[in-house]
Amino acid sequence: MDDSKRRIQRMAVWTITVFATVFSVTMALLWLLVGPLADSALQRVWLVFSFGWPVFLLSGGLCAAAFLIYRRFFSKK
Repeated sequence: MDDSKRRIQRMAVWTITVFATVFSVTMALLWLLVGPLADSALQRVWLVFSFGWPVFLLSGGLCAAAFLIYRRFFSKK
């Protein structure tokens, strides 16, 4: 395996890790903040996702864009 493929795979792992970290921290924070507003656990999950979807979408888009730009940069080299 050449160096560029290894770098691209490492970047993929990093972007997935960053997204998972942002997702879990946002979920935990919103779980604590929205908790008193919900009557059941399922309603709490729904509220967390309804409040957090912009953060999840933005972080996922930024991570995907960073990976695609990085892959294009190292594929041309």
